[in-house]
Amino acid sequence: MKKILFISVILLLIILYAFYSPLTEKQYIYGSSVKIAFIADYHSGTIYYESLIEKLEKAAAEKRVDLILLGGDILDDEESITGAVKLFESLNSGILKNIPKFYVTGNHEFWSSKINDYKKIVKNYNIVVLDKKSPSFFITVNNKNILISGLDDPYVIKYDDTGRYIKKAYPENWQNQWIDEYLNNFTSIKKVTENINNIEDYKKMDWLNNIIHTNINEKEIENSYKMLLSHRPEFAEIYKNLPYDYILSGHTHGGQVAIPFILNGIYAPNQGFFPKYAGGSYNIAENKYMIVSRGISFNKRLLRIFNRPELVWLYI
Repeated sequence: MKKILFISVILLLIILYAFYSPLTEKQYIYGSSVKIAFIADYHSGTIYYESLIEKLEKAAAEKRVDLILLGGDILDDEESITGAVKLFESLNSGILKNIPKFYVTGNHEFWSSKINDYKKIVKNYNIVVLDKKSPSFFITVNNKNILISGLDDPYVIKYDDTGRYIKKAYPENWQNQWIDEYLNNFTSIKKVTENINNIEDYKKMDWLNNIIHTNINEKEIENSYKMLLSHRPEFAEIYKNLPYDYILSGHTHGGQVAIPFILNGIYAPNQGFFPKYAGGSYNIAENKYMIVSRGISFNKRLLRIFNRPELVWLYI
């Protein structure tokens, strides 16, 4: 009887450990000059809101955060936007208010068919939206020059300028159109500099005006830290040929189910079973790293198992 009870307790503890998911912090350290908080796949959530803001505010108080980056699917197409708006409000107040913040879209923002409204909401909370209109900014943080660029999710090609879904048949490789129309604008520093520092929508954003690096030339950009925000990690083979040192992605939700020390993730969208890029830091080329967040979302229909939601820290 004692043996059965002991086994039952052990099994219960394993189950609790598998499903109970406090927000964790994951660090990737490649330097110490600039400290970056990376948030992805929040999905208008509320469960981890207090824990997330507490961690960010503590880091800000201890001067451990210089940039906050938002890697897509922060808003959701099915959940109320209330959770995301609450997050944006907190990022735009108190000790977090003047920390530079940049955002890119994910697929769920497009699926909402309210993409333009969502972008306006983000901008209203003093967060820069990196997209075709303003794809890159050259900034100085802690006396370090940083090129930061961002891409709309591939679903951008399936929606018109008003955010309405274009109902037409797409080939199986429809994402190649996104590569041709969007990614090709980032293939060289020369192409990046052709459309950089467009502050038309951000003239009143004090924190951005304070860090914009106006003396732009290709050599200075080449010698800077170069970062690309792009929601989808499955394009790693393309990213590795772009002139960026760090690519930050999400989308995978950590492969949903992990097996500690054995399996990093069982399934990820657009990668299928046993995804190569479920979550972590990947050296995709010499001195080139892709950071994939496991995300912060909690989905009652798709439970995370042995797969902790995470706030990612990147030190460069």
